[in-house]
Amino acid sequence: MEQHQIQHAIERTPLFAGAPADILPHIVKACSVRPFTKGTPIFEQGIVAEALYVLVNGRVELKKRDVSTSLEVTLDQAGPPDAIGLEFLLQQQPTLCMAVGAEEGVALVFPREIFQRMLTRVPVISLNANRLLATRAADLYGHATLRFINLQKERPDYKVSTLLPQSFIKEQKVLPIQLEGRRLTLAMVNPFDDVVQQSLRTMARDYELEIVGVSQGDFEKALEKARVHQAAEDSAGPGGGAVRVLPALDGPRQEVRFVQLTGKEAAADEQRIVGNIGEQSVQILDMIVGDAVRLDTSDIHIEPQEKDTIVRYRIDGELWRRRESWPARLHPAIISRLKALASMDITERRKPQDGRVAVRLGANSEVVLRISTVPTPFGEKVVIRILNSSSALMSLDRVIGVPSVRDKVRAMVNQPYGMVVVTGPTGSGKTTTMYSTLLERKEEGVNICTIEDPIEYTIEGITQVQCNPGVNFGYAEAIRAFLRQDPDIILVGETRDQRTAHNALQAAISGHLVVTSLHTNSALGTVARFKEMGIESMLISQALVGVIAQRLVRQICPSCKTEWKYDPILLRKIYDDESQIPVLYKGKGCGACNGSGYVGRVGVVEVLRFTESLRDLVAVGAPPQALREQALRDGMVSLREYGRYLLSRGRTTPEDLVRVLLTEDEAAKGADGPTIRCPSCGARNPANHKFCEQCGARMSAA
Repeated sequence: MEQHQIQHAIERTPLFAGAPADILPHIVKACSVRPFTKGTPIFEQGIVAEALYVLVNGRVELKKRDVSTSLEVTLDQAGPPDAIGLEFLLQQQPTLCMAVGAEEGVALVFPREIFQRMLTRVPVISLNANRLLATRAADLYGHATLRFINLQKERPDYKVSTLLPQSFIKEQKVLPIQLEGRRLTLAMVNPFDDVVQQSLRTMARDYELEIVGVSQGDFEKALEKARVHQAAEDSAGPGGGAVRVLPALDGPRQEVRFVQLTGKEAAADEQRIVGNIGEQSVQILDMIVGDAVRLDTSDIHIEPQEKDTIVRYRIDGELWRRRESWPARLHPAIISRLKALASMDITERRKPQDGRVAVRLGANSEVVLRISTVPTPFGEKVVIRILNSSSALMSLDRVIGVPSVRDKVRAMVNQPYGMVVVTGPTGSGKTTTMYSTLLERKEEGVNICTIEDPIEYTIEGITQVQCNPGVNFGYAEAIRAFLRQDPDIILVGETRDQRTAHNALQAAISGHLVVTSLHTNSALGTVARFKEMGIESMLISQALVGVIAQRLVRQICPSCKTEWKYDPILLRKIYDDESQIPVLYKGKGCGACNGSGYVGRVGVVEVLRFTESLRDLVAVGAPPQALREQALRDGMVSLREYGRYLLSRGRTTPEDLVRVLLTEDEAAKGADGPTIRCPSCGARNPANHKFCEQCGARMSAA
């Protein structure tokens, strides 16, 4: 097809109606042409949606296949200028039906990443997509009130799962997830089953029922979590504190297959490993890893004790212990198998080791395990970090929620050259933020290279390189090698030493955009950290484009969120005396959050964009207070300012903000008497302080 024919087809499509004229040529370039014949599948049922299809000519039938009987039912037909696959792409759900050519035709194909970028950058397309999703849901699923949801995003209230018999829930694949007044919401894998719906009306006759659809995998994960939370409720002590022990995990298990990082499945070595350590240890490790993935665990702790081995899972930021333990005699065999699969030295038990191995569950699901061992008196303790790229690679819109702050960051990462630094303590989400900046720039015409230690998530279309100190190939050496690879963007996993910093800054001023991470407490601390490494002030001022400093605070559970009046002494640590304090919230504690009041975490960021005025001060070695004063005048967004935004939106609590952002000395500020403002940066300090805690300037009252 000619480009003008493609553009004409796109202009007719309701999804792209009203798109700006200067955007249409980019949309045309983003798609590919795919012809199809009668009976040809456009996409299959039950797969992860990878693309959007816009019909140019020909017709397509949308069919649903019953898994148990293999019978197919035609739900709808589509033809030009319809867009198919939109529902599944927006909901990030497996496809609930399949699309098959009813006659010969042609479709335009938009890959998922490209279409998602359109949604974030072209508001009219996002608005059209939401309208189409709302109006077509009833036609597609044949039920006026039926909707399909993602239970991981909806945050079910697991306390209401006890309203139905557990045997019925398991057999009929239906789970109560929300109760508001008399309205009970039920999630079903097969929401079209009228027989089960009739049984539900009989069993829950006191409630008004709302049926929603969920995928099989989503249901199984939610069922396991419901069991976990119910066990916590049952084991709560007299003071209300739950004993964090998981119930027996005897639900359906998928086959676990380990895959070495070379891409070769570890089956070849499996027989040798099994012969050395025994079948029982193989089954135990498979069960530990398989259950962890089912429960959305972030880390697995395998801990040797004097008489047995215990396993703990970190779920939603908290450690839960498995109910089962295993005899201490099996511990060396379990660890030996894990180390062999991860290409670690199984004979070395006196030194810490690191390794990696992938795990494949079912047909499509695959995660990477990052393994760390340390010696203890009773054997090697192992901590396994589960790296799931599908949930960790996020767009910049999800990482930074404040539009004005996001625009500042977007302007920084779209510079043709310079350095963008992401700072913060370990575990503050620096890697996620750096990857989000790469996704912002990832396109066919941009060459992106990364040097990491280790490579945590693989991104298609980007050259990723692993550090190898054993052959003298570290960050500094990789940067020099990359400069001969014609890069546009270079990601340096971490700037640890003077050589790496110097090479990265030199690359930044020679026509490349460099993104790196650094360990400092604030955005302006980046300048001081580079100076400590021996970098000249002039080079720092020329190279730096901006700095993003960040922390992670816990989010209030949406299921039990309620207004709350906080102690004025606590609020004084966050707000100035003249500040208007908004309505604040707290999580009371419920089954969905295991009584903690929090579910998940959200980033708090400090964004500093270097202006000419700030560059001049850095170049002449101006003191910190002068830099901070100029940065605030230039519009720097501080951590406290961003934290106050989150409080005003009901995302987190003052306690958690104080816990994460303030040191012990800073947290005490405001509780011990009157305060005064710093004459340089305006920050409030206790009246008896001689120097400002923020910028170090001498206080006028001292």
